[in-house]
Amino acid sequence: MEKKKPHQKKQKRQWSNKSFLQLTTLAWKIGAILGISIFLGIKLDDWLSTNFPIFTLVLVTIGFVGAIYSVIKRA
Repeated sequence: MEKKKPHQKKQKRQWSNKSFLQLTTLAWKIGAILGISIFLGIKLDDWLSTNFPIFTLVLVTIGFVGAIYSVIKRA
């Protein structure tokens, strides 16, 4: 016969307003960094008439690495 375990309540993770606001701010910051990187890269590629979007790729890569660094630094 199996022994019945006492009923265990599932604990729901509750988000406080402060942590929700911090995560939302972080998401907006990452989006802004990537958006500005894409915009500047496209403008530089158009201005210099490059055949390959090298500045867009370089700036997006730098922006992505910077965003990940800011997330790791914050943790």
